[in-house]
Amino acid sequence: MNETKTVALPRPAARRRAAYFTSARLRQINAVLGLAILLFAVGVAGRQIWRGVVAPVSTAPAAIFAPMTVQPGESLWSLAQRYGDPNAYILDRVDVLARTNRLPKDAVLIPGQQVVVPVANPAERSRLQREVASGAFVQQ
Repeated sequence: MNETKTVALPRPAARRRAAYFTSARLRQINAVLGLAILLFAVGVAGRQIWRGVVAPVSTAPAAIFAPMTVQPGESLWSLAQRYGDPNAYILDRVDVLARTNRLPKDAVLIPGQQVVVPVANPAERSRLQREVASGAFVQQ
């Protein structure tokens, strides 16, 4: 009793159809991934463009520079604290004042020394502008 088993081989059309569905599924996955990457890139680029268009603009006017004579007890720190931008960190204000006068950050000011002070504090700027306009500006 010799039984032979027959194995049914897939027909060529069925094989092609199975391969088609596999490659079609891969094409769908590739299309979805490609679309996701494209949307991400457009989103990043759009965000950068929007950030450039809507970038916050400083409403504070630029600092004015006032020549001053150092009084006894004044230091870079005290001048920066009084005349510097109140929204800036104090060490940054001292740095701006020192760089403006080509001095080291730890320089000791001598009474009578002439310095140029960038006035970024709105209250001090207004006061100095009123004094200059009235002719009453006295170097401090």
